[in-house]
Amino acid sequence: MLWKNMYRHIEKYWDKFEIHPWWSDYRKDLVFWLVNECPNALTPTDAQKIADHRVYFMQILLRLQVKNKTIPDLDIYLAEFLSIVKEPLTSNILNRQLYSFTNQFKNYDNAIEALFIELRGKRSFEQVAYDYCFLKHVVLSKNFNNLPVMAFASKLHNELIKLTYLAATCTTVKYKEGAKNKTWSEKEIVNDVNRIATHVSQYLNDSLISAWPQIHNGILKEQILLNMSNQTNVAQNQLKSVANFTRSLLPNIGLPNYVYDILIVQATGHKRESYFEGAGTNCYFNRRNNGFDTIISRIPLDSADHHGKFRLWQIIEKQRAAAAEVNRTIQFEMNNLYADSTLPIIADSLKGKIGKDILADYKFRCWAIIREWKWMPCPEIKFWSSPYQLYDSESITALSYKNKGSFTQDCEDFRFFFFV
Repeated sequence: MLWKNMYRHIEKYWDKFEIHPWWSDYRKDLVFWLVNECPNALTPTDAQKIADHRVYFMQILLRLQVKNKTIPDLDIYLAEFLSIVKEPLTSNILNRQLYSFTNQFKNYDNAIEALFIELRGKRSFEQVAYDYCFLKHVVLSKNFNNLPVMAFASKLHNELIKLTYLAATCTTVKYKEGAKNKTWSEKEIVNDVNRIATHVSQYLNDSLISAWPQIHNGILKEQILLNMSNQTNVAQNQLKSVANFTRSLLPNIGLPNYVYDILIVQATGHKRESYFEGAGTNCYFNRRNNGFDTIISRIPLDSADHHGKFRLWQIIEKQRAAAAEVNRTIQFEMNNLYADSTLPIIADSLKGKIGKDILADYKFRCWAIIREWKWMPCPEIKFWSSPYQLYDSESITALSYKNKGSFTQDCEDFRFFFFV
């Protein structure tokens, strides 16, 4: 496949990229491909679009009838898919009667190849999925993963140093009799190299910034689709597995030096409400995310900074004490508040009883309430929180309140979640 081969070529290029002596004559080409063709970094809108495309592509793959159920790396095939289908979300592919959806395949390689041939039809021309900007390929082909992006930046930095040395050497030989021309040429080389280095660094950094929270939430969606396709019968260990595994993936996405929390709540039944309060810069709430309410929170932390870890542990301990204080108010006041008509009304009344602002005064990044009610039997909110653990402390505090109701009132289950 064309794009699969291109993906492998980029992989090889990252590993073996080096500037040979004759490349000194082509620095203008580097300016063209890394600067001129990449005027603007990827934006949050771009990140949301690629996250949506990945999830939609995952839904298509799950429709394929394959004996070996192991889903391949989406990065390998996504570019080719987008080169065939310009706007996947409006293409209605999932509702089409495709031969690829009914035929049996041995593996996903065969199934995807057949799917692409069917979608392509008689067209032999394919658009370029990621334009001609190589830096866009660097970011998107790894889904905003900061490790290969930083590895590429480091490799390019070293090769630009080599290019500067080689070009300067060639200039010295070429203009050994003309000091003025030599000075002009050396200045031009330095300007081009500085332009490349500055632009590439800014482009990659700004693109990684744009990953939050769209790409992180997209990865969580992908894992939910892969592991919890039957949303009406989800086991606790499935919630645990998805939350913990996704949390292990997120530190490598977008800007480095963050750790993450994840909460997944099964959104079953009609008698339920959710309430969320927090800043989008560090917390992201997605209601009915493929059948689940989910929250992703991030905490700035360099894992190699032991003093930073200790300071974070102190914050966690302080906020755990604050949560205990809030819990006393919850248990005392909720007997009078639980039956109010809506959860926002309950939350506002509860905040008034607490007397302090949960975000501004207690310094929590965000907090949430989940409410379910039923006459008989009493509901049980099914969730899993995957906090960042530091020593014996956790960065999510979960509290509960339950009222068993009566013959005339529903039984109500409340869960409160506070994120450091």
